[in-house]
Amino acid sequence: MNRTLQVQSVSKSFHGITILDHVSWNLEGGKVYGLNAPNGSGKSVLMKCMCGLMRPDSGKTEYNGKEVSAETIDQFCFGVSIEKPELLNDLSGLANVRYLASFRGIAKENEILKWLHFFSLYEDRNKKAGAYSLGMKQKLMLIQAFMEDPDVILLDEVTSSLDQKTKQLLAQVIAHERENGKILVMIDHDKDELHALCDEICTIEERRLVKCG
Repeated sequence: MNRTLQVQSVSKSFHGITILDHVSWNLEGGKVYGLNAPNGSGKSVLMKCMCGLMRPDSGKTEYNGKEVSAETIDQFCFGVSIEKPELLNDLSGLANVRYLASFRGIAKENEILKWLHFFSLYEDRNKKAGAYSLGMKQKLMLIQAFMEDPDVILLDEVTSSLDQKTKQLLAQVIAHERENGKILVMIDHDKDELHALCDEICTIEERRLVKCG
């Protein structure tokens, strides 16, 4: 299956301040794209607009020719981890994952447990998420992003709180998803991390996307 994600002239402003100004970006399956830019440049805003979590002021995103928006997102399978991990702290790690999985009914129990084993969270699955370390919370967010076998995977600053072993596991998953023709986008301040994982790295300058190769 050939996958394409097209960001078409997306603009977004907050309180009269333009964050993104007619950003366009064409992405294709089987590639990992990196996005590296200063804080406040609109990286996370762009990612939210790409997956329907935020409505742009103008422009749109299409996946395989169909518009992605808050109204249509249930027609697509996107795996998303954007900004800091937000979990239901009074529920266990396992219950958090089950809760998210219940919305679409794609990830079954055996798939959830497989991912918990993979990221070494199985032994702590019944511990309340509020007692998790930041690294454990981040691993739980990664599980939620990957567990439904998504077509498009958007990862925002997911490596900063991970230990080296988990980074290696993540690299394995990313390589596997690339081989399966998925579209992957990573935001990371660490250029070395991006160069190690990505096929193409871009930045945002003057509120517009700049291809860096």
